[in-house]
Amino acid sequence: NRRKKETALNRHVEECKKAVITRRFEQISIDGLAEAVGISREYLQKLFKQYEGMSLTEYITDKKLEAACNMLVFSGRKISEIADQLHFGSVSHFSLVFKRKKGLSPKEYRQKHQRTVY
Repeated sequence: NRRKKETALNRHVEECKKAVITRRFEQISIDGLAEAVGISREYLQKLFKQYEGMSLTEYITDKKLEAACNMLVFSGRKISEIADQLHFGSVSHFSLVFKRKKGLSPKEYRQKHQRTVY
């Protein structure tokens, strides 16, 4: 019976993760995610940390940065456009978060991973 309960609780986390990926180009609020999966904000944050080992905020940031990395490598978009499209608030905030997580600035990341088109 306890096993069933854990699986049911984990379902909320999985739905939340799908919602984050779907909404990665939108302004994401934890309240909105909690409403989408049908539980309270506090409970969602607790479950997420329990099952994923990281905060929901950190997960959202990671998914947005994955999208940013792809755009830096595979598109010619300006860094400011990428920051804006992913709702980071400002280029400086985007650059700070990016460098903290990836160890390189967005510009350095783009240069290091640039694809040559033939």
